[in-house]
Amino acid sequence: MTSAPVTLLAPVTAANDPANTLYLFGNFLGYILPSAPLATNTQYQVTINGTNNGTAFTRSFTFTTGTGG
Repeated sequence: MTSAPVTLLAPVTAANDPANTLYLFGNFLGYILPSAPLATNTQYQVTINGTNNGTAFTRSFTFTTGTGG
């Protein structure tokens, strides 16, 4: 794992969902995507900071990408 940051696109929520499907979950779901493909077989550590109804939150987790095959 390196310390190289990954640039993210703007969060997708029900208000700006291009597929128009998140509305099914109300205001309880959103997602983020990297601006470029992630490397295969690489571990990433993610920390997300934001607010939900004005309350600050932080979530951290790790994941490993697959082989891409």
